[in-house]
Amino acid sequence: MMATKVRSVDERPLSFKQLKEFGSVFTSFRHREFWLFSLFIFLHFFLVRRWHPSEVRYWKKVIEVGEEYRDIFSRLQRVDDFCLRHFSWLRYLCWNTVVEVVK
Repeated sequence: MMATKVRSVDERPLSFKQLKEFGSVFTSFRHREFWLFSLFIFLHFFLVRRWHPSEVRYWKKVIEVGEEYRDIFSRLQRVDDFCLRHFSWLRYLCWNTVVEVVK
């Protein structure tokens, strides 16, 4: 809701129900979720750097200023990896999903 100015009118997240439908269309279908606790870096962008998500695409900032946050992001990513491996239900709370399909 906060990042409406940096999104297209028809842009919206896919639901897990929609992801499951991919499996019926493709011969091979997999998905992997990521960025759960790693998103705390976005809180830093918003609360400390004062970058509003309607004015700045945070994922681009991760790339642009990535070196500055490499250590903390690596730690957060390890927490994500551990938690998602041991508590799979947390994947529903993740920010991103990578989908791999084969026709």
